[in-house]
Amino acid sequence: MPSSANFVLTRVGGQAPEIARRFRQEGILVRDWSYDPHLKGYLRFTIGSTEQTRRLVEELERMEHLIDTRDGARAWRNFVAYSSTGWFA
Repeated sequence: MPSSANFVLTRVGGQAPEIARRFRQEGILVRDWSYDPHLKGYLRFTIGSTEQTRRLVEELERMEHLIDTRDGARAWRNFVAYSSTGWFA
């Protein structure tokens, strides 16, 4: 089902505050939800243009070593794979 949301909420694990800080340093809009006990370890990325999304994917790949995975799963990659445009939106 198509979505008109302009953000992605994904689990990155215990390093969420550090990952969010690094994204902000790169000028990427991100919200750390670690203060919420139900969303601890989750980040919300705001999605914009194709170029901004490309930068987000590049930074996710660069920071992959910080992202906590369960059974080798990479939730953020699933969004890219399932998009009809090859991006998040």
